[in-house]
Amino acid sequence: MRNLNHTEMMKKILSFIYFFSLILMVAGCANPEQSFQKAEQLRAKEAYTQFINDFPESKWVKKAEQRIAEIELWQTIEASQTLEDYEAYITSFSDGIFHKEAQSRMLDIKKFKAARDKDILAHYQNYLGNYPQGLFAQEATKRSAELVPADIGYQIIKSETNTEALKAYAKEFKDTGYSQLIKNYLQNLSTGTPAFQKAEKLRSKKAYQQFLKDFPNSKWVKKARQRIAELDFWDKIQLSQQTLWDYEQYLNTYSDGFFRQQATARIKEIKDITVARETDLIKSYQRFLDKHPKGLFASEVKKRIAELKPAEIAYRRMKAETNTEVLRAYLKPFRHTGYGQLVLEHLEALEAKLPVEEPIASSSEPTEIRQQPPFDPSSHDIIRAVQKLLTQQGLNPGPVDGRMGRKTRRAIRQFQRQVGMTVDGKITEELLQQLRGQAQ
Repeated sequence: MRNLNHTEMMKKILSFIYFFSLILMVAGCANPEQSFQKAEQLRAKEAYTQFINDFPESKWVKKAEQRIAEIELWQTIEASQTLEDYEAYITSFSDGIFHKEAQSRMLDIKKFKAARDKDILAHYQNYLGNYPQGLFAQEATKRSAELVPADIGYQIIKSETNTEALKAYAKEFKDTGYSQLIKNYLQNLSTGTPAFQKAEKLRSKKAYQQFLKDFPNSKWVKKARQRIAELDFWDKIQLSQQTLWDYEQYLNTYSDGFFRQQATARIKEIKDITVARETDLIKSYQRFLDKHPKGLFASEVKKRIAELKPAEIAYRRMKAETNTEVLRAYLKPFRHTGYGQLVLEHLEALEAKLPVEEPIASSSEPTEIRQQPPFDPSSHDIIRAVQKLLTQQGLNPGPVDGRMGRKTRRAIRQFQRQVGMTVDGKITEELLQQLRGQAQ
């Protein structure tokens, strides 16, 4: 105790010497402004008083008097250390010399108040982590030590379902925040909340059925029944053909369902495989695999790609073929493939005398020059040719029927955007040339 008193006394003596020397510095300044600035650095009532004595006529006297009043208020606040007093200080002295300290103390008080309201070890530890030298560090440290037994017991009993054991714990530690936690847990336990939450984690029909058996009057009964119905519906989908309608129906029925993300992904996959099947081209199937490498239809798609290889290789020679007999011969083995459809449309275009390149004459005799008909974008044959080429690009213009519908216009715009053309959804000679160029 003597050593402690001696240390405190030495601190006070050194502090007095320090302030005294600084006051002498203030008194030694001949310039009022310099003297006031020194007092501002010291933030000491004695320094401002000395300044007023030395320069009673200075323009800084009023400010010095305000500082003295501010320091006196601050000393009073430091003795009380209440949130209201620090807030009053900031309101009264918005540019005060202790403004930062006041804000820090307010945060300190709020943080400790929150820990005290909860009265749980973790909250006090959090406070001490942020304010190891805070206003209430000593109190927080002491309370933390007192709460250790309650915290250890809580970690053991927090998953207990024996109500008598829980009530005994709450009674033993009734003067701690843990008692309220256990009371809340008991209330939830009576409504079946923990059991329902456990079933939610398991996502098991058996778990929900057990919950309904144990808590027939719980507020979660309706939700548990909905979950059972949802799981039944999902199982039924998995055992069916997994159609687009099934997954859309699931999302419409269970908007917050367990499997909403999977259902959304399946819908996208089914739409993509539908497009690939409609075109029935290797390019379209490969695009599907790039998006869904492990999808529901990945095995089917890989098998179809292998089946289409001969048709695709032969089609490369057919694209520029003008001999209708050769084209018909290609159709015999490959008519029911996407490439067969492309060749069939090419053959129909030739027979309809669409503008195509004439084969070079094989004889030296002069050949008759055919006059090509004018380009008509509304012609069914032209539209059909465009639809065929768009399909070949993996786009979806709808059925190749020679009709200019909404899907065809949308596919044209997509293609125009891809190749940097003016995006207007219209058929032009330039568009047809671009499509044929891409098909080469």
